[in-house]
Amino acid sequence: MNQRPKPGEEEDDLLKLQQQFLIAGGSQMSSVSVKRPDKRKTESSEPDARDVVNMEGVEAHADGQHEVKKSKFKQNQELKAQTSVSGDVSEDCETMEDLERAMDKKDSSVSAVLASIIERDTRNESFAAPRLGNQAFPSVKPLNISSSTKGGKVKKKSLFAQQVEMKGSEHFGVDSFYRKPSPRHVRKDRLSETPPLQFSPGSSGSFVLDGSGLGVSNKKAEIDQIHQENKEKLDSMSEEEILDEQKKLLDMIDPKLVDFIKNKRAAAAKSTAAARDSQTKNESFSVKREKKRTEKQQNEPVLEPELPVRPSKEWVHMDTVETEKLEWIKDLPPPPSSEDAGTGRPARFDFDGNILAVDVDVPVNMGLHHHGEEPERAGYTLEEIFQLTRSSNLQQKTFAFHTLAKIISKAKSGRLSQKVQSPIVPTILESGVLMLLRWGLDDSVVAVVAASVDALHALLWNPLDEAALEVIWPWHQGEVLAALTPTATSEKEAQPEELDEENREEETDAEVARRDIIQALVHRMDLLVRFCYIIGSMCPQADTVINMLEILTRLAQHSSAMAYEILKCPGLVDKIVQEFVPTAWSLKGARGPISNVYGIPVPAAVKFIRVLCQSGRNLASILVEKYNIKLVLLRYLSAESSNLQLPLKEASNLQIEALALWKTCASYGLATETYFDMYSNIAMYVGHLERHWTSSAFLSGSGHRHFDTHLVCVLEKILHIAGSAGSNLPSKTEDLLYNMNWSHVTALAQPLFACSRKIVSDIGMNYPSQKHDLHFPTACINFLASYYSLEGQQSGIDEVTSLDGIEQFCNSCFQPLLDSYGFQLIVEQLCPFSNLLATGNERTEAVVPPSLPFYGILLQQRQGSALQQGETFETNMPIVAEHSPFGFLTALLRLALSVCRRHKAMISKILGPIVKNKDVLVYMKKTCAAANASPFCTSLITRAENLLQYMWLKCCILVPCDDMSIAHRVSINLLSRLGHGDEHLVHDLITTVTFNQAFISEGSEVNLASEAMASLTLGNALHLKSATQEEINVSRFSLLQEVHKSLAKIRGHYLMAFGGMEKAVSNSRNFFMGKPYETQSLMFKCAAESLMPKDWIYLPLINVYNRAIQCQNVSGNSVSPQSVAMVSSVLQWSFALEVWRPTEMSQVPATIRLSRVLCAFIAGNDLFLEKPVNYFLAGLLREFSSQKVLDKLDFEEKIPGVTSFYDLYQEVLDHYEAVSFADPVFGLFVLLPLQQRHSSMLRKAVWGERRKMLRTLRVPLLEILIPLQNFLEPEESDPELLYLQLSAMISGAVQASWSPVLYLVAVHHVNRFLFLAPAAQQGSTEERTATRERMWEQVILNIKKLSDVLFYKQYNKSQPRGMDLYEMLPSNRQTTLDHYLSKIKARSS
Repeated sequence: MNQRPKPGEEEDDLLKLQQQFLIAGGSQMSSVSVKRPDKRKTESSEPDARDVVNMEGVEAHADGQHEVKKSKFKQNQELKAQTSVSGDVSEDCETMEDLERAMDKKDSSVSAVLASIIERDTRNESFAAPRLGNQAFPSVKPLNISSSTKGGKVKKKSLFAQQVEMKGSEHFGVDSFYRKPSPRHVRKDRLSETPPLQFSPGSSGSFVLDGSGLGVSNKKAEIDQIHQENKEKLDSMSEEEILDEQKKLLDMIDPKLVDFIKNKRAAAAKSTAAARDSQTKNESFSVKREKKRTEKQQNEPVLEPELPVRPSKEWVHMDTVETEKLEWIKDLPPPPSSEDAGTGRPARFDFDGNILAVDVDVPVNMGLHHHGEEPERAGYTLEEIFQLTRSSNLQQKTFAFHTLAKIISKAKSGRLSQKVQSPIVPTILESGVLMLLRWGLDDSVVAVVAASVDALHALLWNPLDEAALEVIWPWHQGEVLAALTPTATSEKEAQPEELDEENREEETDAEVARRDIIQALVHRMDLLVRFCYIIGSMCPQADTVINMLEILTRLAQHSSAMAYEILKCPGLVDKIVQEFVPTAWSLKGARGPISNVYGIPVPAAVKFIRVLCQSGRNLASILVEKYNIKLVLLRYLSAESSNLQLPLKEASNLQIEALALWKTCASYGLATETYFDMYSNIAMYVGHLERHWTSSAFLSGSGHRHFDTHLVCVLEKILHIAGSAGSNLPSKTEDLLYNMNWSHVTALAQPLFACSRKIVSDIGMNYPSQKHDLHFPTACINFLASYYSLEGQQSGIDEVTSLDGIEQFCNSCFQPLLDSYGFQLIVEQLCPFSNLLATGNERTEAVVPPSLPFYGILLQQRQGSALQQGETFETNMPIVAEHSPFGFLTALLRLALSVCRRHKAMISKILGPIVKNKDVLVYMKKTCAAANASPFCTSLITRAENLLQYMWLKCCILVPCDDMSIAHRVSINLLSRLGHGDEHLVHDLITTVTFNQAFISEGSEVNLASEAMASLTLGNALHLKSATQEEINVSRFSLLQEVHKSLAKIRGHYLMAFGGMEKAVSNSRNFFMGKPYETQSLMFKCAAESLMPKDWIYLPLINVYNRAIQCQNVSGNSVSPQSVAMVSSVLQWSFALEVWRPTEMSQVPATIRLSRVLCAFIAGNDLFLEKPVNYFLAGLLREFSSQKVLDKLDFEEKIPGVTSFYDLYQEVLDHYEAVSFADPVFGLFVLLPLQQRHSSMLRKAVWGERRKMLRTLRVPLLEILIPLQNFLEPEESDPELLYLQLSAMISGAVQASWSPVLYLVAVHHVNRFLFLAPAAQQGSTEERTATRERMWEQVILNIKKLSDVLFYKQYNKSQPRGMDLYEMLPSNRQTTLDHYLSKIKARSS
């Protein structure tokens, strides 16, 4: 019995089965019968009786030859037995197979079932077409069956069997071809009369062989080969031999087979026409149509090679070839090579968010080729992913959202910025991805909501920023948070609201999203309400809950106002605290990840509460009282992490977040009761600090390191609360402080002192070899600095004992550390880890749009990683990299200042090695040379570096460094970098450092004298006459000397100008001094903005100018003496910085500096005529007139606070025309924008609109400080301006006697236009020709007045009028003159 193929068998097994079938022959196939039960049982019927239909000519099957059907259990047992035998062989062959075959083999799902279905080969079978009738349905024929009975027993037959007996099998469509002849039809006496088998001489094939049983691919070739062998055998035999062999075959072969061969031979020998006619009669219309189409396809052989498969005429329902559908089963073309790949192709991403190269070859079974565009390339474009997110198929929709989330996440981190031409995140935001994600949150399917939350989380959340904030958390003031508010939103909120609200246009949702994504989500898309519903009703899985909590945390980081919006959302914070910040839970034996976090403490929820508390003191008080945060802290911190019934990692993170929340609350003086409730636990933890520090697990980064670090940070805040108990507190804060005083913390200070001494000693001796993590030492040293600083403010302490303890600490620990090699190694790391010296390969706008600001942390490819296998990335801000020294050195400088302020004798011992350290000075010099060019200058992360420089400057006040000019430059750069919240630092720097004579070494008598000698040599003295004809004969030496003497007065004026910042300075001072009860907020606005603008030097002058504009001074009103002194101080200070600090002044563009100085002329009618003002204006004019500054002037650039420079210049011209009195200093400032390299509009404003003013610009050629070549080159190309200059000379508005400079300029440019006509001129050729003819006409008519124009040769500064003239015109010029003379005469005649 032959076996059928089974699931799992391969091609080799099928070939074996086929071979067995061919060997066995067709006898077994004919013996198979199916046994069915008799549905028409009678009383006389036997149990095994069957209804058998005997058709004439059709052989019946025996009853006992049918195959018994096996049960499924038996089949499975046989399959397992066969699999166990072939298992070893298949495992060895599996590694040799390709990826597709291996996947198909191991796939036990639908593909395994479909792979076992094999279509039977029916191409060699014949089919009889149905007969066509005249009616729609076959006619019903009446049955005429007579029943007959024989004998006693009657065997009942079916109607169909009875009809077959009556009418025969031919009546039911069984052709004679299928009927097998009965042996009784073959007569033995006629066997000898059978004619011999012959082959036609022209036949090309066998009439007997039809290829049944042969393979499909080589059937025809095998038939031809067998036929040829038979023919050659017969040709080699004689006729007698053939007859003998024929007789032998007839004796051996079954007569039925002989009869079959004869019939086949006879059928093949019939005429072609008769066969065609007979076949046509029996063919249906569909068969005829099939033949016609087959013939048509055969007549068009060109199309066949283009098809992926060649259709055959025997295929059922394949008569119509659909080429477009067949394209999908073609093999994919090979991916383009690297040479043909090129650029500009759309980026395609895999399911992990990676960009796939154009020439990458990915197997098709990876699922990355299911797209129509560029089918040879793997991956999906953003457009195709967007289409899938709107799919009605659930799996496609969720998969697209998750893929989009991974793409956004990698794009925001900076991994893809070097692989695309345009930034990804701004592009998808412009495409409307925000609305798409918000629609996904409204879906009713939890899986789609989870995928949408995942994508929204990738868009809003920045893991790199959060990791950086965790790094700086233990540093000094590491709890400060900068609001991530877009600049456009801050400017909009700063603008006054319009009174006419009816006419005010409301922003659309798209405009709000383009300006501020967070505001659009909260105020326009109701994200908070939707999140509240999802958390409360849909109960998603743990990953989705954590993503939502982190999204809410990012919303709270937007601003304090947004944090209050979150708190006001009904039920949102209540549900989060209830479900994810519980005080009682049960989770036994949980070691792996938790899928359902409802009712379990979640560290992300505690962090969310902490960020809300950072937003403001009032909000933190509400949270502490409403949600009983003190009980939450006590529950999470009173037990060991291993006893919290949580996975160990989750428990550790929960305790760390709880300590961070406690530190935030303690910064406001809140949650102090927790300190007393946990005093015994804290004492135990502090007692183990020293033992933890020396353990190997602590050094390797595991164990208690993070917990201990955060605990010491909390204790430092508790220290400030206890140290502030003796101050005059408001009545509301007395209850919050829980009657804490200094005695409550002194007991814990001793073990911390011992641990800190051990840490300081170990770092000095062992840091070169062990490379300790510096976070825990930083926290301990900050604790010591705060302790020594606050101890001196307490009453009733033993001062002598305290000073002895300080001296002992300095001599035994501090001073040896400063002299150690370990400290030297840490200081050497300042430059490599500096944010101010980092270049930053990528701008943040190129990764994330301004509507979604972040702290600027990105990943960039590590240098040298291209040579390695794969890509390695590092953070673009080195200050947060491992082993960064800034937090530790800042704490060390704090400790040094605290100790030296208490013990004056320690100043030289402690501060000297720090201030005069060679590596520290090198670092400071490099930061000054960088001139705030780093893109990270205003980042919150760089604030730690700003604090380090501030502490170093405070140390320089006590111990001067070797080069105090470096310290002064550091202070000027620092003032322009400090952000909001650092108002106290700005005030302190202005008061103690910036205007301190000790920091300006150039102002000493020796340096000024040497500069005076140099000025005499270089001729830097000014020789001008004022409007009152008074000589202005001042030198740079005298001006700088006056500035150095007036530094105290200048400092007072600047402090007065910043008087409006008193409240901000007070709040900043309270926070900086560690006064928790007066700290209002830990979140400061505008992370990317600095507190002081780059041109802060001119702020007092701008204030005077704004007051003058508001008062609308009229002519004759003089400026107040206070304003004169203020403007004089600003001009003095700006002049000193232009001379002494040119590098720092170059940070402010030259155009802005000139624009600010011009405000001195328009801030008052006669302000510029005041002697100190006029003198320093003249000094600044000399600085602006240097060629280096002149080349940097660009009056097209945007100036803050001014619509355009052209508008400002118009205002300056109005004042000059009204009140200048032809002052030469004022006139020279007016001439600065008239240089040829600038826009002709500025020159037209003087030559065209204010022609009367030309007469008052009485600047002699010898007094002009600007090189005259700048007014003469390049030659003027504006015909309109040239005609204005010519008209001014004809009218006498410009003459050499009162306007020598402008007269020379006009003569030069008009002469060049008339005779030389430069090619690069404005206007069309016809316009220039018409203007030239018109000008020649005016010159000839006024030839006496314009003789200088005709005979001008070149500029010569040695001549009185600054020009050389021709005595006689050259021939070419004379020819030009004669041409126009004759032309004008001809026109007049």
